[in-house]
Amino acid sequence: MIDSIPIEVLQDRSLSVLESIVRFLKEKKQMSFHDIGLLLNRDERNIWTVYSRAKKKVVCSPHKEDVVDTPIDKISSESRPLFSIY
Repeated sequence: MIDSIPIEVLQDRSLSVLESIVRFLKEKKQMSFHDIGLLLNRDERNIWTVYSRAKKKVVCSPHKEDVVDTPIDKISSESRPLFSIY
């Protein structure tokens, strides 16, 4: 189970925070939409939509290996906006 997200995942300003996180989990961690939905406490259909939107926005290589991580529990609450994790 993943417990942190590299902070560098959020550097691409063309993507929302959620799009960046979903893209990272799908492409680098090879997680299913269902598993990402469970991890982030969101519906897997929403996760699919977010990932599809992110793929349309960005046509570059997957994220590189990173060092600085953000705890996953800070981003898994639906009641808290994703931009408030810092």
